[in-house]
Amino acid sequence: MDDFTLLYNISRMLINKDKYVAIGKEPKLLTRIISSLKLIAKENEGKEFLALQKQVLRNIIVERYKKTETTNNRVQLLLADLEKEIASYEIMNIFIFTCEHILAPLQQAIENIPSNDREYTLNIAKAYLDVEGKHGLADVISLWDYLGVKGCLNAERSEIIRAFATRTSFVN
Repeated sequence: MDDFTLLYNISRMLINKDKYVAIGKEPKLLTRIISSLKLIAKENEGKEFLALQKQVLRNIIVERYKKTETTNNRVQLLLADLEKEIASYEIMNIFIFTCEHILAPLQQAIENIPSNDREYTLNIAKAYLDVEGKHGLADVISLWDYLGVKGCLNAERSEIIRAFATRTSFVN
């Protein structure tokens, strides 16, 4: 399996909330995982440390979900599948890369996207009413949904492009 397929498979695994617990959607958890795995690699150069990294990964995930019994089956399935998937240092490095350069920036960008189209439409609606008075009301009503959706989509596109524009150098 090539590196990009592995990256994709790991990404899908880490954001899947139906089958697993979607750790890839938790930036703070990802940061903790990334820094721990990188520290182990750095402190153990020249030694065998994959088992140590895998155990730390397991411990962090178990600790995060220990109080949520309803997710226990999905946590255990994620841990079992990660254990199978991460079979070498190369795959662990792809896992770390995926968390650090794909999932964490993506989640940060998603958090920056407004989910309420109201903020996009209020200022425009106010301008119509200020300039056209009650005659602008018909325009405000007809434009309300369009402006909100368009504003949110523009914000989403900008955030996602910005997040990934800085990542292209890592992939090349």
